[in-house]
Amino acid sequence: MPTLSRMKNFLRNIFAKRHNDGELDDEVNSYVDLLAEEKMRGGMNPDEACRAARIELGGIEQVKEQVREVRAGAWLDTLLQDLRYGARMLVKNPGFTTVAVLSLALGIGANTAIFSVVNATLLRPLPFHDPERIVSVTNQYKALGLDSASASVADYIDYRKQKHLFEEVAAIYTDNFNLTGADRPERPEVPPDSAMR
Repeated sequence: MPTLSRMKNFLRNIFAKRHNDGELDDEVNSYVDLLAEEKMRGGMNPDEACRAARIELGGIEQVKEQVREVRAGAWLDTLLQDLRYGARMLVKNPGFTTVAVLSLALGIGANTAIFSVVNATLLRPLPFHDPERIVSVTNQYKALGLDSASASVADYIDYRKQKHLFEEVAAIYTDNFNLTGADRPERPEVPPDSAMR
């Protein structure tokens, strides 16, 4: 069926529903009458012929419902009926409506917040040219049993002097670290003016 005909049928089924239902009633009743006439020619009386025709058809309302289900735009009609029914139920039960709306609001808000964090930290690329080329340099002090330790100020200065190793070098200062040794670990308080420049 061409697209234009399908659109025409779709619009007719949506906006001329009563007219279509009237035509469907007439068509189904005509078919029942034809079946009844055929049965009367076979020797049945009119009442029995009409009853047998309806039984053979399988129920007039069921046939009408089957025809309505295969019409173009039937899904839209079903959707509108479901939306109307849902709206009536929500108006009828304000407590449930309040809980449902709050649940939806919390769920949407939580999803938005989580996506914002994930997008900012994992999905969005770093604001640098060629972010996949950025590396972190650490030192190993095997004699002290340290597999990974921050580079010292002297190491940082050496890395800056050796331009053939890195295109650019930067240092990150943090006052959030633990000192460990023979006794328990301690978190020292580092004044901000002692930061590496």
